[in-house]
Amino acid sequence: MRVETRAQIKVLELAAQELQDELFGFHLARSFDLREIGLVYYVLASSEQLVDALRDCERYSMINNEGVRLHFSLAPSAAIALDYVNVDRWSDRHHLEFWLVTLMRICRQVTDSRLAACPCQNQCRRVPTITMIPTMTRK
Repeated sequence: MRVETRAQIKVLELAAQELQDELFGFHLARSFDLREIGLVYYVLASSEQLVDALRDCERYSMINNEGVRLHFSLAPSAAIALDYVNVDRWSDRHHLEFWLVTLMRICRQVTDSRLAACPCQNQCRRVPTITMIPTMTRK
């Protein structure tokens, strides 16, 4: 079943409120089975190199997700961007954090290493929280 991005954002926000969990997106992303996100996981996990995985995911996100697009660049250094399409990014807190942590987990799996995120540049209302990704994803 496919759930549109706006509905995903709303469900995560309501769950966070009900659970009184300000870091719900992070917590949710830390422990679920990555295969549960479906084809996007298999697109990434089937690649031999991280650069191929991210390029494939970029192409896949253009086809499959109506609200969020992944962009990957190597110049001047490696960068991953999540852009919103027809969705108010200011309404999103937990959805973005979920996908950032999930992407980090998949990248670590593809490389079989403990990759660490560099400080994020973002336009999210929770700037201090976003910088916690490297520590929040370590187990």
